[in-house]
Amino acid sequence: MDTREFKIKIYYREPVYELYHGAKEHPYHWTFRITASDPSQAQQKAIEDFKSMQRLSSVTWTREIVAIELDGHKPGGSPELKAS
Repeated sequence: MDTREFKIKIYYREPVYELYHGAKEHPYHWTFRITASDPSQAQQKAIEDFKSMQRLSSVTWTREIVAIELDGHKPGGSPELKAS
């Protein structure tokens, strides 16, 4: 099965932090470059990596995924795959 590199951008908010410090105008985001056989597999791997980075973070507040962008497609209002 062929693989390719996908650029996955995960947009997230920190609701507890925003509760105490005010809402941010735009969500934060992390960008992942994932090698996978298809967009769905790439998205799942990026979410796993995001959750792993969240666990290793020194902050204690929750990070809530609000959108996922795949290879430059604009994010929507929910964490759905935006395939190219």
